[in-house]
Amino acid sequence: MGIWILLCIIFAEWIIHLYFYSFSAVFLLIIGGAIYLLGKCRSLVYHLFSSFTLMIGYSAVRYWEQITPVWFILPRYVIYSFLLTFLVLLMVKDFYSQIGVCLLGTSFGEILFHITVGGYGFQMVIGEMAFLDLLLCSLGILTGIHLLKIGRAKLYASLHTKHSMEVAK
Repeated sequence: MGIWILLCIIFAEWIIHLYFYSFSAVFLLIIGGAIYLLGKCRSLVYHLFSSFTLMIGYSAVRYWEQITPVWFILPRYVIYSFLLTFLVLLMVKDFYSQIGVCLLGTSFGEILFHITVGGYGFQMVIGEMAFLDLLLCSLGILTGIHLLKIGRAKLYASLHTKHSMEVAK
């Protein structure tokens, strides 16, 4: 995991041109890492379906952003992050599966959005820094929720152990 993060930092500014589209090198590393994470899961079909659902949701919100003249009060990456995290938490239970679904779904949602918008003549880099900010916020929220769950479980276990020791006296 650490090597993957270091590679993402190293290749942050590299851009790869394929036909009419420009990809960030980090974006391709993220897709590869997400596929690796989801490949280790038991119910691969369910997680791929969850990623597909997240892909459609992410690209739909991006389309809505393009056609809406008035935008939200908060920055877009905050709203997207909370929306994506909520959807991922509804669909997937395991932490590493949540990360894999979040990475794969948003990455392919970004590809879908840029391919359809590219048909209208807009040429943008797929996986630019704003997208990486959105992923950072989403993964930060998922990690924070996971740490809160671990802390709650340890607190409950310590309280339960203390209570059972008092009963044994």
